[in-house]
Amino acid sequence: MFGKIKYEIIAIAVYATIIAILYNYSHITRITIPLAIPAILGTVISLLLGFRSNQAYDRWWEARHIWGPL
Repeated sequence: MFGKIKYEIIAIAVYATIIAILYNYSHITRITIPLAIPAILGTVISLLLGFRSNQAYDRWWEARHIWGPL
């Protein structure tokens, strides 16, 4: 599996390293993110994924009941 994605991993690692170096050695004002933003986004994403998983399970269960007797 690593053979298929090694170039993407290398590209992301190089990109992240460049961003980290520029961030640490530049004298630009530091970027700060309030703690509430990731907490709210995480909650929203988890709820959306939960509803989507529940809907997929309901569809599978309905199909199982329909195709079960055949």
